[in-house]
Amino acid sequence: MIGQYGFSLKEESFILKNMGLYQLLNTLTGSNYKKGLHVFETFAPEEYNEWFSCTWKLLLEYLDENIIWIWKEENLSSRRFSTIQILGDKVNLFYYV
Repeated sequence: MIGQYGFSLKEESFILKNMGLYQLLNTLTGSNYKKGLHVFETFAPEEYNEWFSCTWKLLLEYLDENIIWIWKEENLSSRRFSTIQILGDKVNLFYYV
């Protein structure tokens, strides 16, 4: 509001844009990134791979002795749930409805 007048820089004005990271980077740097830019894979691939490897290892260690219950709902008419568990040499995500 300015005084009694309400206005929006976004709605119907095209002054500001609700942009994604790739659009912001293109605006700031003159680059030509496309939608779906994964900032860590693009700008810090070694760190991203290290983080993924560490996280995956910890998940496998935990799943070796546990089942992760992501979601569980039980009532009189249905039993629905979702889990992550190791079966054989695979990590499986199950979604039961």
